[in-house]
Amino acid sequence: MKYLASILAVVLLQTIGSVRADVDVAVPDSLVNRLQELQFSLNRQLLENSEQVEAIAAELQQLKNAVDHLVWLSERMDRSVQTVAADNSLLARNVSILTDQNEQIVQNQQYCANHEALKNLFFELKPKCAPSEEEFPNLFPGGGEFQSCREAPNRSGVYKFKLHYSATASPGTSTTASTTTSWVDRPSSPFSAFCEQRQFGGGWMVFQKRQDGSVDFNRTFNEYRDGFGNPRGEHWLGVEKLYQITAGKTCELLILMEDFEGRSAHQLYQNFRVSNEQTGYKLTLGNSNGTAGNALSIYGNEVFVTYDTNKSYSSCARQFGSGFWHWGCGVGDNRNNLNGIYGRNEKTPEGVWWGSFHNGTSIKMLKRVQMMVRPLE
Repeated sequence: MKYLASILAVVLLQTIGSVRADVDVAVPDSLVNRLQELQFSLNRQLLENSEQVEAIAAELQQLKNAVDHLVWLSERMDRSVQTVAADNSLLARNVSILTDQNEQIVQNQQYCANHEALKNLFFELKPKCAPSEEEFPNLFPGGGEFQSCREAPNRSGVYKFKLHYSATASPGTSTTASTTTSWVDRPSSPFSAFCEQRQFGGGWMVFQKRQDGSVDFNRTFNEYRDGFGNPRGEHWLGVEKLYQITAGKTCELLILMEDFEGRSAHQLYQNFRVSNEQTGYKLTLGNSNGTAGNALSIYGNEVFVTYDTNKSYSSCARQFGSGFWHWGCGVGDNRNNLNGIYGRNEKTPEGVWWGSFHNGTSIKMLKRVQMMVRPLE
């Protein structure tokens, strides 16, 4: 109604103007003023309406932009959901692969943990590259047990032994001119050992043999103390048995060796002895002669060490990968590593070598080694 009144006022003003122009009619001024006010009000209302229309148009545009943005976000969300679904599928496949690999790792760890035991069991059944039964049979005549290979039959092979050895009543005590060491006779536990009866007069008990790398010699102290391997193949008889064999006796040590080019040599040591465990299985050596050169005397008076002991030269056992009477970790003509890792490349200190074997030209790996002990009586 308000707008209609304003429109009528404009029409009346135009009509009055036309009447005044055509007919000289007197129109009250109050009516003219009232109509002019109505026209002003109408113009102002039209302006306000125009501004409101523009504001509504702007809001509509903003609403449209917001809707368009929501559509874009929705499309992006769809793509993200698809990507996540694909990633989940890939993750599931990777988890399956990792599970399989983890099972393989566990199996490998179990294999490594049991490898040594399985290998030792295998060599108990059939030593790798061991001499044939015809060449070196197991010889246990009538259940007899010997004190040394000098008492065994004159044929190389594996025999049984049970030693009666002299030991000090107070291990580790020293003997002076005014005191006398008290000796007692102790029986050893029965054990098997290989007797070499064909070379250098026979009567040699083999306590170390290297020939094919079938036995790992990087062992713990307890293993070196008790022995490992098989006397028909690669083995270490045990430093405790060496102590029992040499205790109270005069013994000699013979070392035979051969390189991968077929060259062989030997070295003989007098007055070979190993002390008891309380004194660290200390090594004693006398004079030496042979064709291999003296690469052992420097180790005299040293205790036996392995990688897991806590003694002066245990670090050398770890560096060279071998248990031995180590003295320092050097490499030279007067040193050796007969219990090292078999088959290493040339000039590798942790391999099996004898420093003076090749006249000091270079370290040469050895293919075969035998360390043997024999009492003089």
